[in-house]
Amino acid sequence: MKFYNVLISGLLSFSVLTSSSMTAVAVENKSHNENSYPMAMTSSEISDFLEEAVPAPIPESKIKDVNLFTKERTGSYTYDLDTKELEYSSFTASDFTCDTQSSQAYIPDELMSQSGLIENGDQINGIVGSDDRVKVGNTAVGPWCNTVKLLIKGADNKSYMGSGFMIGPNSVATAGHCVYNTDWNGWAKSITVIPALNGTTQPYGSATSYNLECGGDWYNSNYNQDDWGVIRINANLGNSTGWLGLRWQSSSYNGSTVKAVGYPSTDKTHMYYGSGKVKSSSARTLSGDWDLSGGQSGGPVHIYYSSTGYTAVGINRGGGSTYSDCLRIDEWIYNKLMSYRTLTY
Repeated sequence: MKFYNVLISGLLSFSVLTSSSMTAVAVENKSHNENSYPMAMTSSEISDFLEEAVPAPIPESKIKDVNLFTKERTGSYTYDLDTKELEYSSFTASDFTCDTQSSQAYIPDELMSQSGLIENGDQINGIVGSDDRVKVGNTAVGPWCNTVKLLIKGADNKSYMGSGFMIGPNSVATAGHCVYNTDWNGWAKSITVIPALNGTTQPYGSATSYNLECGGDWYNSNYNQDDWGVIRINANLGNSTGWLGLRWQSSSYNGSTVKAVGYPSTDKTHMYYGSGKVKSSSARTLSGDWDLSGGQSGGPVHIYYSSTGYTAVGINRGGGSTYSDCLRIDEWIYNKLMSYRTLTY
């Protein structure tokens, strides 16, 4: 399957979609029995992998002192893991196929019938003051079921880990440094995607990457304001897990409460979320006081809206002892991610 043929087809078909039609997807109504789903790795293989795995590192940017409001994006690069072919796509504003500002979340109704939280969940070492992260008890229900664990084999043959979230039937959004990383000498050799991993349980199975994409400025210069990635996988797991809504807006998010979700390296097989408020909104970044740590890179930062449900506004990236930040989903990234909504394996 050639990525660009599928992408063009998906872009053309997407132009006639509306946010409400995003729920019109052929859903596989399977029980939450992991044996009903494809399995890229067994539980023992996952355990063996994670014994040596460390969080995907964040290489230092080669671009300094850039005005974030004026720097234009340079498109993106895609890498076919089978053929080893590298392709560049300009994907400029003229290529946008929709003019919407937000898309509706798709989570199967039966997955929203239970709470997935442990209200007083395990506490781990803090990052921004005390650590207020909460462990997700039942990952197999919304909105947690579409957050994924990434098991990454780097170009250096070492094992890494990260997080991501489903954005379509077989497409996963993540951080650019989880798919292309100069610290491990290039593109990942393989990535296993496990939605809703919970200890040794894979409630929706797992799948393997066959195509990777990252921001053009991330590929060329590790520019941290273009640190986004997309993983195409060899199974339509998103039809069962659903996906978050997506949103961009030009106005500030300051004061908005968000949840940052992912798999920290301190508890490698369990999902956590941190809640906090946005304190600073730049053109490409949102910063605030939510908690996250290594391993959560690539996971979603979302807000609940009555009109669109649980809606991603950013992608976990990093932070420090006084703040956490995420790559903001701006108009460009919104349209890029939306182009994957209807693509299948």
